[in-house]
Amino acid sequence: MNGTPLFRYEVEDVMQHDRFNRKPEAARITGLSEVTLWRLEKEGKFCRRRQLSTNSVGYLLSEVNAWMEARPVSDPGNPAQGEAA
Repeated sequence: MNGTPLFRYEVEDVMQHDRFNRKPEAARITGLSEVTLWRLEKEGKFCRRRQLSTNSVGYLLSEVNAWMEARPVSDPGNPAQGEAA
């Protein structure tokens, strides 16, 4: 290797810019299924998709990250919290 990055952009550059994620990637990022994302979005409990083109939609990465950060911290001593989304 001669020090040339393997990727076009350095990680820091990508992290500073927002981008769209399609549903499979949003599911991977959150650890939730695509159906659960759809249900939460329908209930107003997850960020809304944005129209990217006539036939495609995506989630803003910053909104997905903000949703994850806003999730309450689980209390391991409270069995009622369980694994529910």
